[in-house]
Amino acid sequence: MTDEPPIDDDLATELTLFVDGRLPDERHAALDARVARSPALQAEVVRQQAVSQRLHESAAAVGAPASLRARVERESAPARKRPARRWRLGPALGLAAAAAAALVLALVLVLPALGPGSPGFPQAASLGARPADAPAPPPASDNPGALAAVQDDVPFPDWGPEFDWRATGRRRDEIDGRTATTVYYENAAGDKTAAYTILGGEAIDPPSGAKTTTVGETTYHTVTVDGRRAVTWERDGQTCILSSPDTPPGKLLELAGWEGQGGLPS
Repeated sequence: MTDEPPIDDDLATELTLFVDGRLPDERHAALDARVARSPALQAEVVRQQAVSQRLHESAAAVGAPASLRARVERESAPARKRPARRWRLGPALGLAAAAAAALVLALVLVLPALGPGSPGFPQAASLGARPADAPAPPPASDNPGALAAVQDDVPFPDWGPEFDWRATGRRRDEIDGRTATTVYYENAAGDKTAAYTILGGEAIDPPSGAKTTTVGETTYHTVTVDGRRAVTWERDGQTCILSSPDTPPGKLLELAGWEGQGGLPS
């Protein structure tokens, strides 16, 4: 039997789209014909079909996070519209596909124990670009320098007395099973705005490639996401993100680092 070339990364990606039913029409027919001629590609298709099916079943049955179940539903729906044909393999290849599916099942079973899903930084930072849907919180009566709004016991700053930036609104979102609160601010001239988001749950990883600035024991990461400048850091173990379409990075860092009159945790 003639040796077949190895499955490279590009082909593996096409096979995944093929199994999911998301490969463009012009490529689907050609790859289908190629798979029909290749036992190795048939084995890979069977392996991916088994993994996809097991992921779908497991996410629905073992208490996986709602976000994972929703993602599995979204990603498996196209495959039901135009599935790759079901190939039948010999016992050895069938066992290999079953083993791969069992490994994925083990990962699905383990992942929920790690806690709620962890959104990526761009996903969390995008919350600041959404509009407010509630009035601005007033200053806290018992915490100078803070507003009467908290997320996971971390208060939002009252920048009015110090910087003449006032809160203009707020909103709450759920992102991968976590609650996030955003408070919106505007400067006195009305030409600069900012959104301050605190993400509930464990802190997420900062964006890769960001510029870092360390002040005392706090490291701030500055990056641009979808045209908005954003600074992220941890405050009392929570991820904070301050973003703006028009405020210079230096001012964002000044606002982010302000700790009020001792009422804001470091």
